[in-house]
Amino acid sequence: MHNLDLKDKVLKGNDTYTDKVFNIKDGIQVKLLVSPLVLNVNTDKKGYDAQDAKTPKHLKRSPFEKASSDELEIVKSYSEEQKANLFEIYDEYHQKIQKSIDELKQKNGFALILDGHALASRAPTDRPDKAGEKRADFVMGTLDDKSAHPDVIKSFYDALKKQADAHGFSIKKNYPYKGGYITQNYGKPEENVHVIQLEVSKAVYMDEENLSLNPERVLVLHSIISDIMNKTFEAVSDI
Repeated sequence: MHNLDLKDKVLKGNDTYTDKVFNIKDGIQVKLLVSPLVLNVNTDKKGYDAQDAKTPKHLKRSPFEKASSDELEIVKSYSEEQKANLFEIYDEYHQKIQKSIDELKQKNGFALILDGHALASRAPTDRPDKAGEKRADFVMGTLDDKSAHPDVIKSFYDALKKQADAHGFSIKKNYPYKGGYITQNYGKPEENVHVIQLEVSKAVYMDEENLSLNPERVLVLHSIISDIMNKTFEAVSDI
């Protein structure tokens, strides 16, 4: 349908297995089964010109630019036809997010959005943290506590910390990532739309070298994420 004739390469820069990690039972799930190295829907469609001076370097790029020199470059450039095809996917993805928000607000009076990602256990180049730096197992992004109501952020953080402590995982808040375009664009607590970005280290649930998945760890993550979201949902309901 959208044939880009891409090279058959292993993409270690992917949000690998996030469709499985964040596959919890409740709520509405919007999944993009396209590598962010092909199309990054977590950046502004207009690219660099749409970003302000405070935007981190790794977000100052179009949806077609690869994020790091450590990542595999699939194609050097896209034709205009290929870009048009990719923009169709980009637009459809964001339309589904907005539709989901509208449905949730109509049903509950609010929308609670979890933007789930995977991150390498050690920092690649061209990121906010130092290259090679070991990262936390969970990184919670709240745009410096502006993407959701304070009570929502506190409930999410407290639930995450309790689960992390129980399983021996480490957590960080707003480092190295505070939240990408999805968090920035849709997080509007004044309109009862609360967005939190959660990055899970790949080392928690897979082998980063051979890309093999650890099914038992995935089940643990399902339990952790479900508990966090249930407790946070209760907090939003009480606001």
